Amino acid sequence: MNIKRISVEQTYHLRQQILRPNQGIEDCKFPEDYEDMTAHFGAFESKKLVGIVSVFEKLFVEPESNKIKAFNQNTHRRNWQIRAMATDESVRGKGYAMALLESVEAYVLTYAVENKSKVHLPLIWCNARSSAVGFYKKANHQVSGKEFEIEGVGPHFRMKKIVS
Repeated sequence: MNIKRISVEQTYHLRQQILRPNQGIEDCKFPEDYEDMTAHFGAFESKKLVGIVSVFEKLFVEPESNKIKAFNQNTHRRNWQIRAMATDESVRGKGYAMALLESVEAYVLTYAVENKSKVHLPLIWCNARSSAVGFYKKANHQVSGKEFEIEGVGPHFRMKKIVS
C-alpha cells in the first residue's frame, strides 16, 4: 500500500465510477478542487490507483441550525472538509480508506504546526454516506445531526472530529 498526494485530475475516474456512477465526469468536479490549501491523496496497490480522498478548508456548519458553531468564530479553529473518499471494491476491508483518512489528518496537523495554530487543533468534517458512518466512527468521528439526503447521491450524515 502506498499513499501519496495526487492531482485532482487523477481523482476524477474513481469519483465518477464509485461515487457518482449515474452522472458524468463534470458532476465529479468541485469548486474547491483547485484552491491553494486543497489536497488530494491517492492509495495505490502496486501502481494502480485504488483509493482517493480530497480535503479543503471549509467552515463546519451544524446541519439542523445551519449556523456556524461558536468554536469556529471564537477560537479561530481551522475547519477542513473531507470530500470524495472512495476505494475500489477490490481493496475494501484492507485498510486503504483508513490510511487515506490518516493522510488527511496528518496534512491538516502539519498545516496547523507550520502556521503556529497548534493551540487550536483543526476540525475535520464530512458528509458521510449513511453506509459509511461505521467506518468514520471507527476513526473517532462523531455524528452531528440527523440523516439528510443529497439529491442524486443518497442519504448522508454530517460527521466531525477534532484532530490531535
